[in-house]
Amino acid sequence: MFGEQKEIKVLHVDDEPDFLALTKAFLEREYANLNIASATSAEEGLELLKGGKYDVVVSDYKMPVMDGLEFLKTLRAGGNTIPFIMFTGKGREEVAIEALNRGANHYLQKGVNITSMYGTLMHAIKQEVETKRAGDELVEIRKEQQIVLESVPAMIFHVDSDSNYIYANRRFADTFGLKPADFKGKSTKAIFPEEAETYIKSDKEVVKSGVPKIRIINRLVAN
Repeated sequence: MFGEQKEIKVLHVDDEPDFLALTKAFLEREYANLNIASATSAEEGLELLKGGKYDVVVSDYKMPVMDGLEFLKTLRAGGNTIPFIMFTGKGREEVAIEALNRGANHYLQKGVNITSMYGTLMHAIKQEVETKRAGDELVEIRKEQQIVLESVPAMIFHVDSDSNYIYANRRFADTFGLKPADFKGKSTKAIFPEEAETYIKSDKEVVKSGVPKIRIINRLVAN
């Protein structure tokens, strides 16, 4: 259940203090693991993002000085990929399209039914945070895998079904006087023109059987 998840930190930006207070009170009452910080301008929101770690930004569109679109544009231009939900009462189709094109994850309209409005918002927050956290976790797993692949005393490489190299560890590349990056995207024929047919045949056998081949190579001829 959602309530069993770890804390979610939300930055809510809106130029209406009363609406900020209502949102914070309602959502934190309904969802115990929610922590909402409020800002009354995009400029204040940018400062808060510099000083703290948040899981998602919820922002109004129509705000003085810097509107929600400019806020979003500034974040994305600076390389900030935090999930961004435009949550506004100014529902114009062209604004929604521009927001999504600039990298917003959702465009939601405020409504008169508080329960329905905040239920929809909470669903969007949950969806984006779960997706972001899953992606971050996958990145960390891949980093750990990379460390393992680079540290083991073995030559390791990975090719696709067309025998193009996807990955080669440093030990494998060093054996042929190359760098790991020299293999990425290159075909077996391009790297090993003389031995290519033998290697490709072996690769196809692995693909067909689904069983990886582990063997000791006694003789290596570098290009």
